[in-house]
Amino acid sequence: MTEKHTAGRAYPDRLPIAEYAPYCGVSVPTAYTWRYRGLGPKSYRIGNKVYADRVDLDQWLAEQKASTASA
Repeated sequence: MTEKHTAGRAYPDRLPIAEYAPYCGVSVPTAYTWRYRGLGPKSYRIGNKVYADRVDLDQWLAEQKASTASA
């Protein structure tokens, strides 16, 4: 069994909001607003921090791309 490790991060596929906001191309306040309104990618709270899994971010970005693509 292999483990994934990324520069000191124990869970490289889990991004805190400060990292996933720029990954989605938006500011942290915008990511919080999306979360509050239920508009953005799936996210969850652990303690006092908000995270999103990279797979959910990629899926959400793909859905946004598909819904705005020209015919």
